[in-house]
Amino acid sequence: MKEKISVTLAQMAPLLENKKANLEKMQSWIERAAREESDLIVFPEMSLTGYSLRDHVFELSEPIPGDSVKKLEEIAIENNLYVIFGMPEMSGGLKGIIYNSAVLLGPKGYIGKYRKQFLPTHGPFEELRYFRPGPVPEVFETAIGTIGLQICFDAFLPEVSRFLAVEGADVLVNISAAPAIGKAYSRWGRASFETVIPARAMENTVFFVYVNLVGIENNVLFCGGSEIAAPNGEQIAKTKYDDEDFLTVKLNLSKIEKTRRSFTFLTHIRPELYDRIADCIRKI
Repeated sequence: MKEKISVTLAQMAPLLENKKANLEKMQSWIERAAREESDLIVFPEMSLTGYSLRDHVFELSEPIPGDSVKKLEEIAIENNLYVIFGMPEMSGGLKGIIYNSAVLLGPKGYIGKYRKQFLPTHGPFEELRYFRPGPVPEVFETAIGTIGLQICFDAFLPEVSRFLAVEGADVLVNISAAPAIGKAYSRWGRASFETVIPARAMENTVFFVYVNLVGIENNVLFCGGSEIAAPNGEQIAKTKYDDEDFLTVKLNLSKIEKTRRSFTFLTHIRPELYDRIADCIRKI
């Protein structure tokens, strides 16, 4: 495993329902990341198609791996780097079942996928209408560290990040489509993620990479503001709000072990508390 890696935050404004244009933009950004000697480039949630698809999600979804994944797989191999992006996934089992998924590709091709577990269905969100919740996640061991994937609202459920951390993740990657509706909602949305991201990083002493969608889709503004938090919760990178942005940042993975010498949160985990929580939940 490499001790130092470079991660690119690809804060992209996809064209809604235009996979061809989005694939072309993703290719150009992957090539740019390769020129900057990045190890990993991260695109937002649903970056392949745009987020606000509504009923069009069924015709735009694809199996994983499918045509679009195979295209990006070729690009990742040609540019010798890891790529994470979001897309609607068509189930290979039951027809008409769709997942909100994140895909991980590497220099040798397809590695794996994550299906969003917690699907917001409030305010501008309608995810339970279209998507099925995913199963228990897994971590992916790579040459640039062990990576845990999650999507947007998953960050607000601390058990997702904790599970990935105790499974051995060095880097948690959250791809997001967080909107802002009006000034009040914009301030609340930005403040909430800016609170949660360093908390998830610090309580699990891992790097937390967050990449948010940007642009306007069906009168919904996605606000950007992607960032990276260090294992001590410190913000070490931040992109612009409301505009596309591209930022490559170096991470020193040795900081994880060093931070855990003083931030001993994982040392104090008590499994019996989780058992009691599970018992209480089953009784609700």
